[in-house]
Amino acid sequence: MVEDETKKEKEGEDNTEDQRTLRIFSGAFNDFKKRYPHYLSDFTDAFEYRCLVTVIFMFFACIAPSITFGGLMGELL
Repeated sequence: MVEDETKKEKEGEDNTEDQRTLRIFSGAFNDFKKRYPHYLSDFTDAFEYRCLVTVIFMFFACIAPSITFGGLMGELL
């Protein structure tokens, strides 16, 4: 009997968090509770060297054409 319950818990069949309830946004709240421990690592991983270099490169790759286009359009008007 106890072995069956542990098997169900491992398989996720008897998970009460996934059950439908009448509370509004209860699914979103339960999802946030499950993912909360991982949010800190999401922000700390963003400050790694490779990530910062990529963000800076993408910023200048996107902003340079818009400045050039704006300068060209300013001359026409």
